[in-house]
Amino acid sequence: MGTLVKILILIIPFLIGWAISDLVFPAQTNDANTNTKFTTLKTNPSVTPSAPPKISPFANIQFDIHRNGEATPCGHTTISLSDAFTKLNNEEGDLPDNLDSMSKYKLDQLLTATIGKHALPLTSCGVEKAPPEIKGKMRLTWGRGENYHIDGIDSEFLTYCDMGEEHTPLLPDHGQLVEVMTGNINTYPCNFHTREGLRFTSYQQLVDYVQQQQNSQSTPSEEECSMEEDGVTVCSDYTPITQVHLYAVPAGRPFVFAPSYIGEIFEIPHVLPKSEKPISLVVMSLSPRVFDVLNFFDTEESESIVKKALAETSETHKIKRSSTGASGYNLNSQRTSENGFDTHGKTAITVKK
Repeated sequence: MGTLVKILILIIPFLIGWAISDLVFPAQTNDANTNTKFTTLKTNPSVTPSAPPKISPFANIQFDIHRNGEATPCGHTTISLSDAFTKLNNEEGDLPDNLDSMSKYKLDQLLTATIGKHALPLTSCGVEKAPPEIKGKMRLTWGRGENYHIDGIDSEFLTYCDMGEEHTPLLPDHGQLVEVMTGNINTYPCNFHTREGLRFTSYQQLVDYVQQQQNSQSTPSEEECSMEEDGVTVCSDYTPITQVHLYAVPAGRPFVFAPSYIGEIFEIPHVLPKSEKPISLVVMSLSPRVFDVLNFFDTEESESIVKKALAETSETHKIKRSSTGASGYNLNSQRTSENGFDTHGKTAITVKK
């Protein structure tokens, strides 16, 4: 009897261990050899769990690209801007380690190269075409020329951004522009603006603007369902695409508003007048572009400028009959208006700023 008890005491723990061994140490057979590998399910406290994947700020974002002054987009991005950044970096290795530290000139170069080479179809957003009223030989010289092209550049957008030496004004910061390199060809970049004319000068500013557009367009995740061949309905989360409009301005050129109808309003809160009321533009004409500028200056400021102009005694600045010509004071019978100039008055300087 004592011997039987001893045997049971030895066998029972063995049986229990054998029964639960697959739960603690599941066997994994390696087909490449006959060795058996074991993987423990216990967590090693010394190993830090990996961080969850970072969600791209440009996921589910479609950028509609506008040429300067055009209300209708000339094209839209077909892949995520983040994926396009990655493709550009894999090809050229030119993506900064810290995107937030980029200068606005580097941002211009990065966005131009990314959009032109990867995010936009190569045939989108090329050089503007002359309007229908420009006919005959005049079409050949309109803008930068009807047949303007940069040899060796396949991207129409890159060609649009670089207007060529004859049509690119050299602004004070021209030497700071970071050119886009394609093979052994360098081209000038575009700079990018909102519809209201605010220029993007940092990566974080662009990310914040995209977030604002997502919030304003109210595009929460939805459930998208489809029926499989076996009749089973499968549903998954679906986030609608948010459209973000970017207005591309060629190097050396000023931003041009792009109105689409008379009465349209452009709010420009990034310009704050003395009255602290937001300045806005009301479209009065599409061609030529004419705007009614609201809240640019107040009644007190206008009265101060008029008073200063009326008191001006300088021969070149006082109110008198308008003249014509590039030199001297030449009267023209067709021009009977009077004007004066306030260039150094305290209020005038404030308004100009």
